[in-house]
This record gives sequence, structure tokens and C-alpha cells, in this order.
Amino acid sequence: MDEEIELPADVFINPSYTVDVARAVVQLLEKDAGGIVHVVNSGEATERELAREVFRMLDMDVDVSETGEALLTGPKLPPRALLGTKKLNSEYGIKLRSWKDALRDYIRKHKDTDILLSDDIAEADTPEEQE
Repeated sequence: MDEEIELPADVFINPSYTVDVARAVVQLLEKDAGGIVHVVNSGEATERELAREVFRMLDMDVDVSETGEALLTGPKLPPRALLGTKKLNSEYGIKLRSWKDALRDYIRKHKDTDILLSDDIAEADTPEEQE
């Protein structure tokens, strides 16, 4: 293994691609949707599963081992921090593709750019630098 990282395997999330979410929001606006509607790509994953899939798609040899500590700061997420899309799917007829398909497209789009492997991506989005 070239590298090793530890990520939690006990908190489930809905990884989502902003392009897909934005397209669905436009559709909701066109349908004059009301109320609360959750918009996420289909499927669920742990942070660990998401990282493993990213490294697999990038053909990177990184060992993603399990830790019980969440990386996110702030309020602790419940173990299944998932958003339901029943209203989006049944009431408005909108179904987003799987997060794996969305991730594959994102990686294809950005694989030859600096955005994927830049060391300063996380630093560029810190609240201190946004002020």
C-alpha cells in the first residue's frame, strides 16, 4: 500500500453530486414544488465506503481502514444520517442516479485537472479564508 487513512464505517450518508442536485432543484422550481423536499443522489455509503470508491476509481493504492471516530466537526451525526427522497420520487417524478454513477462522471470530468489531487483543496474552503 502506498498510503493508509482511517475513516469511520458506522455513519451512513447520501453522497451527492452538486450538478445532479442543481438539475433536480431546477425541475422542482419548474413544477412549482412546495414544502420540504430532500434532493440527493440515490444510495448510501459510509465515509469509508465513499473514500474506497474514490481511490478505486482513481486506481490509487490506498488502504482505507476503519476508525470509530467521525471526522466531521460540529453536531454529531446520527448513525444513519440519510435523507429520504420518497417525496422527490413519487410526488414529483424525479429520481437522481446513484452516487457511484455521479462520482464516476465527476472523476472522468476532473481526472486530468488539478482539482482532484490538489493538497490545498481542503484549505481553500476553510471558513477563515472565506471571510
